[in-house]
Amino acid sequence: MAPKDSYIDRVTRKRMEPVTTGQIYWGAVPFVIIQVFMVLLVILFPSLVMHYKGAASTIDPNTIKIEIPQEEPPPLDFGQPKQ
Repeated sequence: MAPKDSYIDRVTRKRMEPVTTGQIYWGAVPFVIIQVFMVLLVILFPSLVMHYKGAASTIDPNTIKIEIPQEEPPPLDFGQPKQ
């Protein structure tokens, strides 16, 4: 939440000017540019992210066995029967 009126900062005791939505959006522009640059870099040089793609896996998926232990639920105790 950005203040729409100027205010006095509690810590520094200085007058702080309001922040506009435009300032917030312009503050995000450098990060968007960095992301676009990185996407272009990956498109132009896919080997940057595909380095380990050519390495053969040492794990055989046919030998993987997953065992989930079956536990007995505790017995239900409804208390003493009414007489």
